[in-house]
Amino acid sequence: FIIITFTSLEILKFSNQGADVTNIKNIEIKLENHKFYPNEIVVEEGTKILLKIVNLDSEAEEFDSDDLKKEKIISANSETVFSVGPLKNGVYEFVGEFHPDTANGKILVNK
Repeated sequence: FIIITFTSLEILKFSNQGADVTNIKNIEIKLENHKFYPNEIVVEEGTKILLKIVNLDSEAEEFDSDDLKKEKIISANSETVFSVGPLKNGVYEFVGEFHPDTANGKILVNK
């Protein structure tokens, strides 16, 4: 019985075999008082994002984006990391599903 562990970056590299992964951007978003900081991110077209969300609130939140096709529960006082992209030119909105009036933001992708 063998246990193999991988870091997030190793998983990202493995999942992109054969793809150009030179345009990867690490981005951290903090969730505090039911708001995302920053709530607007700008990247170039073709960028793959390794997104780290740190929830500083005492309640869980669900990161939800129909545009990015991602949903992720972030427990209270914890963090999660996942990748999105590579992204095409456009606007990708996201919300905290439990507090959509305050926890919202977008990723702007420019050519």
